[in-house]
Amino acid sequence: MNQSFHQTEVEVGNDKAPAWPVIVVMLFAGFALLAALSLKPSDKGEDVAAIFPPSMTLADIASVSSALPFRPVRAGFMDNIVIFKPLSGADLEDLKRVGALLIVSAVVDGGCVFYKKDRKTKA
Repeated sequence: MNQSFHQTEVEVGNDKAPAWPVIVVMLFAGFALLAALSLKPSDKGEDVAAIFPPSMTLADIASVSSALPFRPVRAGFMDNIVIFKPLSGADLEDLKRVGALLIVSAVVDGGCVFYKKDRKTKA
């Protein structure tokens, strides 16, 4: 059996678009998907970081979240980020209803667990 195999080239058009924009978009989409999966708070009752609008102060956040089943642990790097410990019956949507823009896991890469803001007061 003597068969010869040859490749056939099919030309779609005269314009050849560069491949790098597609590669960049695919890389960005992959990183965004991985980030979204790792930032998602778990359902195991682990601490969550609630990010509120920059216009809200710690007093505002404490006021609106006081009736919720979340215990504030501490403030994050910025004053509009608060670390909460969910109590029994806690629903993350409650934090969104009182103004949280984003709720993420507080233990991702140890960022909200170990990093502390150095507050220097001037006398």
